[in-house]
Amino acid sequence: MSVAAPDLVSLPDRNPERPVLTAEQVPASQEAAPSAPDTAPAAAETASTSAEATPDPGAVPESDAAPKTDATAEAATESSDTTSVAAIPAPGSNPAKPEEPAEATEAPAVEEAQAPSPEMVKVPPPDINPNRGSPMDPPAPEPALDYAAVLKPLLSYDLGSSDESRMRFVMRHKGSIDETAAKISDSAVRDFALWYRYKHNKSTVLDAEAVEAFRIAHPDWPGQDDLREKAETSLFLGEASPEQIKAFFGASAPQTGAGKAALASVYLKDGNEAAAEDLVVSAWRDHRLNEPVEKKILDNYGKMLTVEHHRARIDQLLYPDKQSVTKDALRIAKLLPPDEQKKVDARIAVIKRGGNAGKLLDALPDDAVKADIGLRFNNIQWLRRTKDKDQRLIAFKLLLDAPLEPNVLLDLNEWWIERRINVRAALNDGHPRTAYEIAAKHGLASGDSFIEAEFLAGWVALRYLNEPNTALRHFLALRKAATDSRNIALGEYWLGRTALALGDRASAVIHFHGAAKYPQYFYGQLGRQALDPRPARLEVTSTPVPTQADIDRFMSRNGVRASASPGRLRWNGSRRSSSWRCRGPWTTPPRSCSSPSSPKPWTGSR
Repeated sequence: MSVAAPDLVSLPDRNPERPVLTAEQVPASQEAAPSAPDTAPAAAETASTSAEATPDPGAVPESDAAPKTDATAEAATESSDTTSVAAIPAPGSNPAKPEEPAEATEAPAVEEAQAPSPEMVKVPPPDINPNRGSPMDPPAPEPALDYAAVLKPLLSYDLGSSDESRMRFVMRHKGSIDETAAKISDSAVRDFALWYRYKHNKSTVLDAEAVEAFRIAHPDWPGQDDLREKAETSLFLGEASPEQIKAFFGASAPQTGAGKAALASVYLKDGNEAAAEDLVVSAWRDHRLNEPVEKKILDNYGKMLTVEHHRARIDQLLYPDKQSVTKDALRIAKLLPPDEQKKVDARIAVIKRGGNAGKLLDALPDDAVKADIGLRFNNIQWLRRTKDKDQRLIAFKLLLDAPLEPNVLLDLNEWWIERRINVRAALNDGHPRTAYEIAAKHGLASGDSFIEAEFLAGWVALRYLNEPNTALRHFLALRKAATDSRNIALGEYWLGRTALALGDRASAVIHFHGAAKYPQYFYGQLGRQALDPRPARLEVTSTPVPTQADIDRFMSRNGVRASASPGRLRWNGSRRSSSWRCRGPWTTPPRSCSSPSSPKPWTGSR
């Protein structure tokens, strides 16, 4: 059975500025140099052949260039004569392990050193920092725009004394501030004072309509979710009328637990108890609630909540492994039977890394871990953190026996984080097969965690189990799910590595080209290196220069001018509000906006 070879086109020169020497230009000294193994002709022939017969980087067959089977090995061998893949050294399974020293060999006799000639004496020593700039370096290009002049109105922003005192009052006063805010003459200063008050004020009850109106009028300001949460919380705790609540949610559904609880009161008044109960249960199980909101939900809707709902709320609090929520969990645990409270105590001890965690877990009934999926999760964490390999083996087994249904696990992403850590632990303990099974049985269906899980399973199968066909299945699933260029480069590179392991060099070239299209990412650079190990010249797109229209529009926005207000206050308030990154609308380039006070996702190991 014959397989058609892919279309072959020339590979672009990775260094187009490299000078090409003709035979007449080769120095005579090179011709007279001592002969070495005659590899130059072969290398030249390989480079020439590769330049003439390498597939188009953008041309990927509809079959996604999956590596061929053993039946096509002969065809793949023939195609290897016209394609060139650089020798790719496989990384060691334990890169931190020190290399064994090479055996000592007898050094040849050293001839007596001769005195240096006068010319050699004048040669300066090598520079210990060859990257240091020198007078021969070309001067740095002038900036395309005088940004200091553009930003001068902000840097020299003048805040009047009257506006300054009123701004401080609005930001810090606990009572009514409407009259004072209206007297602030500078609209940017007034907006900043209101934004800070609505976002950082510790009062649980504000004017919900005013907060929401401010949020809608300032869509590009930081803390949009915080402002919405403050508005909905104030609506629920502030005893708003059913008409006010209906009007508030007329254009959008509740986004927080407090908002759902507020809307539930309207449904109850209208006699729709089923709809009210759905909102209350969702607010209790799916949302983080502060203590006042939690207390009012229990007071108003406690009869709608069961022990199962309380267990689910505790799981929602404890899965992320954050010590800051353990007080909330202990508060909810008081609503459970005494034996259930002991389980919560053991789980919290694990989260707090308490020395009594093991004793509390051992004191529970034998079937407790199997029956309670949340307790099993924390028990796996405790077993994995011990320094006992036998204990970690128990953790591995509990993971492999865990159910995969999303409605049972409740938080698939947190379960994947624990699986990922245990995969590395199993590899370090010398159990690659177990590591693969833990990674492969992830239960995810989409998202970044799915891509990470498929990569890790394929990587273990290829690098530790030497099962390229198994790895191929996972890398194809990764590539199919990848939508952004970083993950596309990841999938294409490892499909290329898998193709090499299967002896399909033609498919490997195609996949390495697929990765090399994204040189801004690590695996894109590895794809280029696989195709050509010589240094490559990377073309980096220059930073777009804003037009005068962009600058005028940017500087006219209150959000931009407001960002200068805290600095002019010389004020010792929260550092979090003193700087922002402002977003759009730009035409060149687009901008995003965030506040330093916005929480950042935690990505470390636990």
